[in-house]
Amino acid sequence: MTSYIPLAGVWEFLDAQQKRFAGFPPKAEDFNDTITLPSTTAQAKKGTPNPNRETGFLTEVYPYKGNAWFRTMVEIPAEHRRNVTLY
Repeated sequence: MTSYIPLAGVWEFLDAQQKRFAGFPPKAEDFNDTITLPSTTAQAKKGTPNPNRETGFLTEVYPYKGNAWFRTMVEIPAEHRRNVTLY
């Protein structure tokens, strides 16, 4: 039997565009923001505001370039703890 655990909701978010936290897991206290998923960093206004309005293609209003960390808690029901696949 396959069960699904919805992951939508508020997640902790860490802006790592400056590569300060690139390449290793940050500590819990490093997370200083949240983001509601599913969405994008642009929809959540996590990037730098872009004053440009391009023609010929879509312009990202809040482009986000670089790394980001997302974190949340997931409770796996006891009856499923012996056989869990995450992907």
